[in-house]
Amino acid sequence: FNNVYRGSSVTSTQFSLAVRDAYVRNYLDTGDLNATLSVYSSVTYNSYSMSCSDNGQFVTCTGGNNAIVYIV
Repeated sequence: FNNVYRGSSVTSTQFSLAVRDAYVRNYLDTGDLNATLSVYSSVTYNSYSMSCSDNGQFVTCTGGNNAIVYIV
């Protein structure tokens, strides 16, 4: 889970990295590849719910205000 990509123009690089970090922490704690996370944005100063699911090749996280993050 070292690479992270923004999946929409409204998703900031900072938020993408925060989602990746939260996802990895959750995975290390639980072993679950699918998760719903609360992620803080240093850009908007709000927390957003992000639903993440693994498809076997990469993880897609969606939520917030139309945010999309891909984790590989």
